[in-house]
Amino acid sequence: MRLGRLVGRSTDGVFQKNPENNAFWGLVRGMSCLDKIASELNNMQMEMTAVDECAKAAVMLMNEQSGTVFHLFNPHTLAVRDILTDLNINEEETDRLTFERHIRQKTSDGYGARLSLLLSEYERYVLVPQNAVPVCNFTQERLKKLGFEWKLPKPSCLLKMFIM
Repeated sequence: MRLGRLVGRSTDGVFQKNPENNAFWGLVRGMSCLDKIASELNNMQMEMTAVDECAKAAVMLMNEQSGTVFHLFNPHTLAVRDILTDLNINEEETDRLTFERHIRQKTSDGYGARLSLLLSEYERYVLVPQNAVPVCNFTQERLKKLGFEWKLPKPSCLLKMFIM
């Protein structure tokens, strides 16, 4: 089984005791200290898989064909802009050059550590644009037959433990 980007429980957002060790937490934390965001980043689709839903799906698939690889992630993706809006993080959308100047300024202002995971994700996104979009159609079909469907993600709940 291959797992998606695990975040808090779908019911209350509780996840792990040390969110600072979670890469996605670092990404959201970095975005929360910015005033501007590049259009490309703002439009980027992200998946968030509630840890309790993932566990339930995994248990349901345990007795399925051995040797089959299941991709367990919530297929309902959200644009970064929608995630930030739901978290009440408001940033001005801008072009890439203005955004990169803004990041350099924020780094100079002492936010470097807070921006580190966002910077590495952004660099990877800019250098290697995502051509392939992950899909889990086979897994989704199997789960649907077993009576499981992914809920629409609600960032303000799923990321409750990540909010600083």
